[in-house]
Amino acid sequence: MSDVWSVLVTGPASHPEPWLAAAREAGWEPTHWPLLECVEGPDMIPDDIKPDWIAITSSNAIPTLEAAAAAKPLLKKVPLAVVGQATAERLYQAGWEPRIVPAPGASHARGLAQALLAECDANCTVLWPRSVRASEFGDLLSEAGHTVVDPAVYDVQPRAVDAAPRTDVVFFASPSAVQAWIAMGSDWKPAVLAIGWTTFEAVLEHAEHFSITVPLAAPEPNAFGQALESFVPTE
Repeated sequence: MSDVWSVLVTGPASHPEPWLAAAREAGWEPTHWPLLECVEGPDMIPDDIKPDWIAITSSNAIPTLEAAAAAKPLLKKVPLAVVGQATAERLYQAGWEPRIVPAPGASHARGLAQALLAECDANCTVLWPRSVRASEFGDLLSEAGHTVVDPAVYDVQPRAVDAAPRTDVVFFASPSAVQAWIAMGSDWKPAVLAIGWTTFEAVLEHAEHFSITVPLAAPEPNAFGQALESFVPTE
């Protein structure tokens, strides 16, 4: 076995560089092996939208949001709620100023919804550009009496891949990636790091295909690096 531990980074579907860098900084050798690809969804952000808030639960929505702001610059003046620090950093670099970024332990759709509900006034209109499959965030706001405009601006679909190279650990960034791994088929049972609890639960549903499974403390590259630093795979 190599003196350097190796990790197969199967996602996120877009902007994986911070995750690869975090692995290297932790002393691991990452191999980028995307199981999913991000494709355009059926919807666009409405031209006439006048939201009180914009919510981003995935960095995959950023390109569509940027295109909408190019046509309607006032969107950059709308308060922004962002699911996690990595996504917020990408928006900062693009000239946005996120107002709500949940703490690492709440960096998920439910945590962002709870943070936004604590900040917004009654009967808010929230623009939430989302994936085709996402629903939880919008459901939570709608149940609280707010208006959610939720165009499905992207989808994440399995890529056609060959058998994955063997590494000490496999990192999954979504339940869809877990499903893609199972569909691909594998003759080995890897140790797994899961980006969050929903991905962790997806791995547990197929526990016979994996060995050790550990969720990250937060869905952030720095938490990924910290997990690798403390993770000792079994032979």
